[in-house]
Amino acid sequence: LGAEGIEVQFMAGTRSSLAMVATGTEAPRIMSADFVLARRDFARVEALMAAYDYAAARAVADDLKDRLKRHSAVPSIFRARVNHACDFLAILDLWDRFDFEKAFNRASQALTLGGPERSASFQKQLFKPLQRLAEQGKEQATWDLCADLWLNAQRCAARGRHDDAVARLYRLTEAALQAQLWETYKQPNPVPWDNVPDEIRKHKPKTESTLNGKKYCGVGLGLEGSIHFLRFLNKEDSLIQNMSEGLGTRGSPVWIGGRNNSILAHGFQKLDKTDWNRASNWIIKHLRQAWSDVEPPQLPYRLHF
Repeated sequence: LGAEGIEVQFMAGTRSSLAMVATGTEAPRIMSADFVLARRDFARVEALMAAYDYAAARAVADDLKDRLKRHSAVPSIFRARVNHACDFLAILDLWDRFDFEKAFNRASQALTLGGPERSASFQKQLFKPLQRLAEQGKEQATWDLCADLWLNAQRCAARGRHDDAVARLYRLTEAALQAQLWETYKQPNPVPWDNVPDEIRKHKPKTESTLNGKKYCGVGLGLEGSIHFLRFLNKEDSLIQNMSEGLGTRGSPVWIGGRNNSILAHGFQKLDKTDWNRASNWIIKHLRQAWSDVEPPQLPYRLHF
């Protein structure tokens, strides 16, 4: 029964009462083993989604959908449930991989075609945040991007992928500084060369960049450079003030040393839950309030249909 395509037979007959089947009406009927196993496969989809493994859940759901196409004896309500799961997981998988534009296009298409009532929660809480991410483009860091990185990192941690999660927190910290420079001071990244003080740019090469279709010479600022530049612009900057108590002697967040020694940075150390807790608690204390106003709910871990 575990092999794909195996057919299962059962005996059926005509009865006029619950007492017995009419003699001579018994005959074997064929039903699809794939349908017999469909509930089990759908449970796998739900288990993978509960672990935020949208890509794997989508693959299993798509495979189940294709198998069910070959069999007519499938209740329409179950077929519709599988189809809706495939559509929903496609959106979540694309979103989880930062492919905001494609995810939004899929979500928009589902909204235009008219979905079941079960999609109302997504439309109410997540459609607009996804739309903002899709429309903001790829030139500058924004608070919406910071909120998404934060939630994405949490999903990685929930799956036990602490190296990936902490790497995202590093990028999040850098992006938050760049978002502050852009949103508050209209300083893009790379920062225009003439706007950067000599003490910063003497260590940085010039880079050619584009903003709003216009080319300019700038200097790319990473985490430490952005901290330095924000202080140069405004020593009383709110983000710098919030971060100040959490910076180490070298001027970086106190958890950065562990990240720098990790395999995904410059070393060979595997990160664990303790490293994640240290970094994420720092984010909560020193940075999260900067994007809290635009932070949507976490992406769903259940199929609410």
